[in-house]
Amino acid sequence: PAPTPTPPPQPTATSVPPTEAPTAVAEPTATPVATEAEFFLQLVDPVDLEVITEESPIAITGRTRVDAVITVNDTAVEPDGEGVFTSEVELEEGPNVVEIVSSVASGEQLDLVLVVIYTP
Repeated sequence: PAPTPTPPPQPTATSVPPTEAPTAVAEPTATPVATEAEFFLQLVDPVDLEVITEESPIAITGRTRVDAVITVNDTAVEPDGEGVFTSEVELEEGPNVVEIVSSVASGEQLDLVLVVIYTP
């Protein structure tokens, strides 16, 4: 008698334990933390880089790394423990350019140029 042909072996499914996905925590996408190593400069108030105002002086508020040196129109401004700084700038009638510069010891420098149009 002829032997019955054996079917070819079928691949067997191997059981792979599921990888555990990290639990997603809903966190607001907040502004950068001033104590992180990444160097940043953020304008908080006013929000826009072009502003029209009827009041002088204007208060400029921003955030940067806590170890940064900040100047607002060449006037040194000290950040607080969270990297927040505020400076008041006297305005002249018409357009005013306000330059905000943040620099760190490594030589990195970031700057923002704010245009404020003062219409008393």
